Amino acid sequence: MVLDTDTANEIDDHFAVAWALLAADRLHLEAIYAAPLPQQSFQRPRRRHAQSLAQIRNYSSWPLAAMCPPWPVLTGWLDGAASAAESPAAADLVRRANEHRAGPLYVAAIGAPTNIASAILLEPAIIERIVVIWLGGQPHDWPTAAEF
Repeated sequence: MVLDTDTANEIDDHFAVAWALLAADRLHLEAIYAAPLPQQSFQRPRRRHAQSLAQIRNYSSWPLAAMCPPWPVLTGWLDGAASAAESPAAADLVRRANEHRAGPLYVAAIGAPTNIASAILLEPAIIERIVVIWLGGQPHDWPTAAEF
């Protein structure tokens, strides 16, 4: 699986990374992608995104991480609703989806799924090769996911 997360935003992301590391006997964490933060956090988007990326890189110093193979940390963004961003994260997801042979590649997205959207816009055929589990940000009665 790959984990796409906006760690500089809320605590749920840290729990997800810790759980993935603790579940190494059940999950094979192949990569972690730094996702952009939700719209309301965009007062300083590059700074907040850099904080998220730094936090993800910091996870490799956790004692839990020593029990797992090293994973790449990649970043990405989305330039607009209809245009893909050719980011390291999107390119890596396309490559992993196309190379994955043991069933579908699972993508756990905690936050804005923009890296996944870019990957699909770059290579639409990967939708047949991935399963996306997305933890969105709206309440259950919210009518859209327009925030992302």
